[in-house]
Amino acid sequence: MRLIADAGFDEVMLWWGDEYQGANGTKEQLPELARRRGLGVENIHVPFADANLFWKDGIGAASVFDLYMRCVDDCRDHGIPVMVLHATQGNHPPPAGPAGLDRLRRLVAHAERKGVTIAMENLRRSEHLDRAFETIPSDRLGFCYDSGHENHFTKEWDLLDRYGHRLAALHLHDNSGAFDQHLPPGEGTIPWPWLMERIARTGYPGPVSLELSNIASSRLRRLSAETFLVRAYRKAVELRSMMAIPDGNKSVK
Repeated sequence: MRLIADAGFDEVMLWWGDEYQGANGTKEQLPELARRRGLGVENIHVPFADANLFWKDGIGAASVFDLYMRCVDDCRDHGIPVMVLHATQGNHPPPAGPAGLDRLRRLVAHAERKGVTIAMENLRRSEHLDRAFETIPSDRLGFCYDSGHENHFTKEWDLLDRYGHRLAALHLHDNSGAFDQHLPPGEGTIPWPWLMERIARTGYPGPVSLELSNIASSRLRRLSAETFLVRAYRKAVELRSMMAIPDGNKSVK
């Protein structure tokens, strides 16, 4: 958190799973660790390994539903406004049937009571986003736009045009188009001035948020954490400048 703050970032997004507890401490400790360094916490990203069970019948669906409900409560308890959700996992998810939509409707109603926004992320297919936004008009059900997923999986879609008015979170990263690499902007094939203009047209008021990794590049893996973060921050500022957004809405993370 100190390195992120020292690089210049204003906020962080947090993974809300327990896989890294040995290195990072419990997830419940992370919001306070961020705030001690002057960082806001814009959203959490909930686990998605069992996301397909949400749309099926049986005890597995109930378990995933309960997990998501607890994550909404965690957002409320830790003062985090947005919860990012993968509706599905993999190339062949179950259909967005009535049972799953009813669970999602109840989850959104719970989020409304807690003052939390659920942001559904674009993935390999649009069916679940389409059905959710068609049937659940709540202001507490929003859209998390992932630039890398669009460039790799769904170049033919224009989800920002369709759902930009519901934009609640950004996951900005680059790739070659062939893999989901989470590269810094400019390291892949995404035309960033064009993309940031699209985002600006939605009227999105939130932070410019990067979801980056150094794993896919041997050159990036050789950089120190400090250097990687400073370069990432400069890229975020560059993207922000492409949006021509008002002075009061210029945070980056």
